[in-house]
Order: sequence, then C-alpha cells, then structure tokens
Amino acid sequence: MKINILHFFHLTQSERAFNASYTGGFGEPECWKIDIPVKGENLGHIEIIQNWIDAISKGSPLLAPGEEGVKVVELVNAIYLSSWLNQTVELPIDANIYLKKLQEKMNQSTFQ
Repeated sequence: MKINILHFFHLTQSERAFNASYTGGFGEPECWKIDIPVKGENLGHIEIIQNWIDAISKGSPLLAPGEEGVKVVELVNAIYLSSWLNQTVELPIDANIYLKKLQEKMNQSTFQ
C-alpha cells in the first residue's frame, strides 16, 4: 500500500484574529507545518481531473460528482447564514434570505 503525506498547517493564532489585526496587503498568519503519513491512494487534483476526463470519454463513474459539490456549497452557505442571523437554520436554506443577507454583507464591505 502506498504511503502519502498529508500536510497539516497549525496556525499560531486563529484566522479570524489574524485578519482582524493584520494591517498589510496580503499576509499569512505564522504557522507550523506538520507532515502526517497516510496509507492509501492519493486522490489529488490530477487524479480527480483524470477521472472527470475518463467519465466523459469512457463512461467511468465519477469519484466526485457535481451533486456532492453542490451539497457542500449548500452546507457552507447555511453556516454563513446561521452566523449572520445568530441562530440555527435548516437545510435547504431559504435562498432569498441568504441572498438578502449576502447583499447586506457586500454593501457593508470596506474591501477595495
């Protein structure tokens, strides 16, 4: 069985704290890199892209179907909406409420 390396980055401060205090243009919080050996197949981007090509050209089953990606986006949007409303939300989220709150956040943004 092949041994791969998982690169884990441990931040010395939270991303939120770094972003709140950093005054430069583009920056990175200090972190420690920890390499973790992992047994099994390496399904990195190259393998996923090749699988996508094989699905189109040979009819191979997808390892990462688009429907699964949509579910992940829905979950992340629910996390944001819950945070913005400071309350729990149910899936599927109300797209109109999400878009309204997202637009409010965009309008409040000071990013240039």
